[in-house]
Amino acid sequence: MYLKPQVSMVIQENLRDQEGNPVQYNFSALEQADLVAFLHTLTDESFLNDEKFSDPFR
Repeated sequence: MYLKPQVSMVIQENLRDQEGNPVQYNFSALEQADLVAFLHTLTDESFLNDEKFSDPFR
């Protein structure tokens, strides 16, 4: 049986304005670059390319 994930209303409300439209954050170019740099720190390329972690069903 497949269960549909529940969406948190708190998160959903925080991403919309009072009219229900998506919030536009208007990050500066520097803020955008900082955010992208941070997101890249969350990816461990050595882990992703390690053969022993490539197939969990072997």
